[in-house]
Amino acid sequence: MLHSRLIFKHLLDLLKSALNL
Repeated sequence: MLHSRLIFKHLLDLLKSALNL
């Protein structure tokens, strides 16, 4: 997939957000 990297980055961002909570 072309946007796999973008999706992965988005998921990583969500994970960081969850860890911040």
